[in-house]
Amino acid sequence: MKIYMAPLEGITSYIFRNAFAKYYGGIDRYFTPFITPHPKKGFSPSEKRDILPENNTKITVVPQILTNQVDDFVKLSREIAEFGYDEVNLNLGCPSKTVTSKKKGSGALADVEELDRFLDGIFSRCEQKISIKTRIGDSDEKEWEKILEVYEKYPLSELIVHPRLRVDFYRGEIHRLAWK
Repeated sequence: MKIYMAPLEGITSYIFRNAFAKYYGGIDRYFTPFITPHPKKGFSPSEKRDILPENNTKITVVPQILTNQVDDFVKLSREIAEFGYDEVNLNLGCPSKTVTSKKKGSGALADVEELDRFLDGIFSRCEQKISIKTRIGDSDEKEWEKILEVYEKYPLSELIVHPRLRVDFYRGEIHRLAWK
């Protein structure tokens, strides 16, 4: 079994990740808090510090991207590759209203056809491995079947599933019926 550290914005920076690795260990991969593309500015200073290889020398880190624009994803993934990363993670799991109202994070799951077009665009243009963090749907666990059919079309390096819906946020029981 592999154990991954999920990102928590404002908490799991490189300082936290390295301290955790030093004093506790046991984590196979650490996912960064999401990076949102800034097409005209590039990385913010804190985003850059967080993924600099010299700040992550003894741990395996996967930078996470949050966007719904193919060109922005491709550009950012290439910039991340320049730091030596061979994989990026697409955030399709964030349930925050400020994210989902822009059809990003788990907000992208409501329109499966648009999700398919987006994934087709990034997988046809990116050379890095792409993993996805996802929820099982927007507002109904029955959405999972169609979402999974879309994911199965692409060469994901990994699919990480939070078995809740966007509308669940982080509350309530997980949706076990979606796995039958």
